[in-house]
Amino acid sequence: MAEELQSRGGVQAVHVPYRGAAPLLTDVIGGQIDLAVVVPSTAVPHIEAGRLKILGLARGERVAEWPDYPLLGEHPDLKGLELNGWFGFLAPAGLDAAKVERLRDAIDATLADPDVATALAAIGFQVASDADRADFGAVIARDAALAERYKEKMP
Repeated sequence: MAEELQSRGGVQAVHVPYRGAAPLLTDVIGGQIDLAVVVPSTAVPHIEAGRLKILGLARGERVAEWPDYPLLGEHPDLKGLELNGWFGFLAPAGLDAAKVERLRDAIDATLADPDVATALAAIGFQVASDADRADFGAVIARDAALAERYKEKMP
């Protein structure tokens, strides 16, 4: 994500690997580093408290829970930038079809629970639609190709 932002935006930055969001956010808030790419859910409490300023979300559309947070892709130099993070459930290739179906049913039931949906939305997560889920392999391939493009730049 940071490499794509640098490439498209003409920004030069030094990648500093951190062992988690807490020390990273501590250093951004403390002024030891100028910016960070983080999962929004880790930054929102600091944004709401006025300790951090959000420069933009790397999503394709605004988040209902955060309507005032700008999208990076809305900036003229970053038009169309969309790098949604994702979490997925993966299993070994060749797993028995009945087991896959049982797992899928259990995951679907959990994600359909209104309390789970509300909790996920509150931290900026959106459950994928059936169409998006059908294209999950394409999402993985797209992101793998993007990572491959910047592999030599990554620590």
